[in-house]
Amino acid sequence: MIREIKIRHAAEMIAQEDSSIKEIAFQIGFADTKYFTQSFKQVFGCTPSEYRKEYKKKGWNAPFMNWTEKKIIPFLCIF
Repeated sequence: MIREIKIRHAAEMIAQEDSSIKEIAFQIGFADTKYFTQSFKQVFGCTPSEYRKEYKKKGWNAPFMNWTEKKIIPFLCIF
């Protein structure tokens, strides 16, 4: 559960920041980028790089927002 929360936070960072995937993984507590990528793919169905690419490709400026809870909801990769 904690790992999934960290991964969802990373998705927000990937969508909003220009930091490298490796830097983001380290910032949320993953020392192993390969493990981070595997974990991210389990949650979102794509790699962090694919997530960022799709996010920018679709022209979204910010993740979906749940206005009632004022929380960002990252999208799932569905290609």
